[in-house]
Amino acid sequence: GLSYAGVPLESLPEGPAYLCGLRQDVTDRSNVALQNAGDSGSGEITLRLSLFSGDPVAPTPTDLPDIVIPPGGFYQINEVLWSNGLSLASGYVRVERVSGLAPYYAYAVINNQLSSDGTFVAPVPEDPQTIPSRLMLPLELAYHPRSISEWVFTNLSSSDTEVWISSLALLHGMPEWETQIWLKPGNQRILRSVPGIEWVSVSPVVIDSDVRPSGLYVGVRVLGLE
Repeated sequence: GLSYAGVPLESLPEGPAYLCGLRQDVTDRSNVALQNAGDSGSGEITLRLSLFSGDPVAPTPTDLPDIVIPPGGFYQINEVLWSNGLSLASGYVRVERVSGLAPYYAYAVINNQLSSDGTFVAPVPEDPQTIPSRLMLPLELAYHPRSISEWVFTNLSSSDTEVWISSLALLHGMPEWETQIWLKPGNQRILRSVPGIEWVSVSPVVIDSDVRPSGLYVGVRVLGLE
């Protein structure tokens, strides 16, 4: 199944936004959805999608054809990483409104190829109005022998960055741990296990880096095994 929260109108993206952690392989497929969130009198909008491989060796983005959406309209790109002649195993998308004044929304869904269970990917604003000093994953990643945790790290900035990942385990009477991930500009890494993390945290995880937090995307997906 798939679940996601409603989006207040004041929380819709004002400028460009990113959809990170996308992948296409025998296990998963990734779709991107776009919406004109304006009312009937707000007019159509044109959205431009730029697709990044996340590979620092080939960082140049590919611009997809512009998409025109009428008020209240919806548009979906199935298997976006394989669309328009592309053949990418993973990547991320930048969405930008290039014409029109109506608000928009964009999201992605990563679907399991066998079960069709989905993971909802919310947009990350390129220039958020508030910039936190650090990122925190409040999830309880409880250990289970038939599940794994998948980490996504995307460097959206133009600078190399070293990411420090640490737990708040001492608050729960458990040993603390810390590990590091190195990312080049535009680099995205999807890891089924993170070096240095030999067990799964049951406490909040804190993320620090030497780029401003708005230039770094971090996510975790918990997968159940058959």
